[in-house]
Amino acid sequence: MKLRMKLLLPIILIAAAMSLLTAYFVADHIEQEALQRAQAMTAEHVAAKIREGLTVENFRDQDFQRQKTAFESFLRLVRTPEILKVKIFNAKFDIIYSTTAADIGTKTDSSNYRQSLLDSRVLSVIKPPQTEKANIELHGYRQLMEVYVPVVIDGKTEGVIEAYFKMDTVKDAIRATTIQVIALIIVLAAAICIAVYSILTVVVIRPLRSMTQAVEKLTAGEAGTTLPFIGTKDEISVLRDALAQMISALDPQSKKRF
Repeated sequence: MKLRMKLLLPIILIAAAMSLLTAYFVADHIEQEALQRAQAMTAEHVAAKIREGLTVENFRDQDFQRQKTAFESFLRLVRTPEILKVKIFNAKFDIIYSTTAADIGTKTDSSNYRQSLLDSRVLSVIKPPQTEKANIELHGYRQLMEVYVPVVIDGKTEGVIEAYFKMDTVKDAIRATTIQVIALIIVLAAAICIAVYSILTVVVIRPLRSMTQAVEKLTAGEAGTTLPFIGTKDEISVLRDALAQMISALDPQSKKRF
C-alpha cells in the first residue's frame, strides 16, 4: 500500500468516527430540545385555558356528570391541531372527565398523575399509537405525548389535566433539522479530510517523492543529482540532509549543489 493511502485511510476512519459520534449527540440534543419545547408550550397553553374556563368547583363537585358541560367547553378551548383530547383528574384520584365516558367516576392508578399532583409539576410521557385502550379512538397520528399539567387554583393543586399531544409535526421538524445538521457535519468532515490530505501531500509526499527520484538518479549513475529544498525543521528535513551527506560522500562534486 502506498504511503499516500496509508496516511489517507486513518484520516478517513477518524473523520468518519468523529462525524458519527457528533451526529449522534447533536441529533439527540435536537430531539430533547424539541420535546422539551413541545412539552413546555403544551403546558403553558393548557394552564392558560384553565385560568380562562375552570374553577375550584369544577374539581370539588362530586357530581361529575354535572360538570361535564364545563369540561366539554374547556376541551373546545384547549383543543388545537396537536392537542387531540384531554383527561381530567381531581385531587382524590378520580377521573372526573374523559372523552371515554366509561372512565368518568373511576379511580386512576397512573403514577404519572400521582407524581404530577403531589409534586405540582408538569410531566410528559411519549407513547406510540394503540399502546393503551384510552387511545384506540384516536386515529391519524404516529406518536402521542401525554402531558400532565397540575391545576393550581389560589395556590392549591386541585387536580391534573392530561393533554394528548400529537407528535407528528414535532417529529417531522426534528427529522428535517437532524438531516440538515448531519449533512453539514458530513460536508465539514469531508472538507477536513481534503485539507489534511492536501497538507500531507505538500509537506510529506512531495518531498519524499523528490528525494526518491534523486536517489534513483544517483543509483542509475546520473550526474548532477540534486535534492529539493525543504524550509522546515522536521523529520523530512533531517532525512533530506542525511541523503545530501550520502550523495556528497558518493559524489564529492555534488557538495556545491547542497
